[in-house]
Amino acid sequence: MADLIQELELELNSPDYLVRTAALEKLNSMSIEFPNLKKEVNLHFHSFFSYNSQGWSPCRIAWESKKYGLAVSGIVDFDTLVGMEEFLSAGEVLGTKTVVGLETRVFISELEDKVMNSPNEPGIAYFMGTGCYKHPDKQSVQHGILVEMGATAKKRNMELMERVNNYLDEVRLDYKADVMSLTPTGNATERHMLLAYDKKAREVF
Repeated sequence: MADLIQELELELNSPDYLVRTAALEKLNSMSIEFPNLKKEVNLHFHSFFSYNSQGWSPCRIAWESKKYGLAVSGIVDFDTLVGMEEFLSAGEVLGTKTVVGLETRVFISELEDKVMNSPNEPGIAYFMGTGCYKHPDKQSVQHGILVEMGATAKKRNMELMERVNNYLDEVRLDYKADVMSLTPTGNATERHMLLAYDKKAREVF
């Protein structure tokens, strides 16, 4: 049984949504003993839709949260709500409390000379919202803002990559081939870039 559980847990990280959800349903149907709920919450998980160092999907995060005994778990992927429905549905399947938010970077002109919660970046702050439960209508202002957030993050990443490429010289990345390929929906972050540079450096040297 332990081997089957481990196999299904790996399937929770599949790039295929149907494989992930089927694995979760199977795990939920098994006679597995879970701990009592702890007086703990964690509302700041990132799934593999922005970056998760273990490659965990929203389904896997919900599952691991139940195994640990979190009272509430929440995902806050960078600049996207693409994992929202999966995570909320996983919570319903498992009978656990799940919430969805979003994290992004903002520039606050009134505080342009102040370092806030982004080290060595005056005026820049990591900004978060939570309580998301549905996607905005595609004709809405809110949808436009989400699209713009993704485009702004991509532009910033590409400009940063170009500067690092010029500095490292031999270890150069191609954004589409080396970076975007590391994330299921192309929503790359600085963490994906670091991973890509590490991989490319090992190949070159």
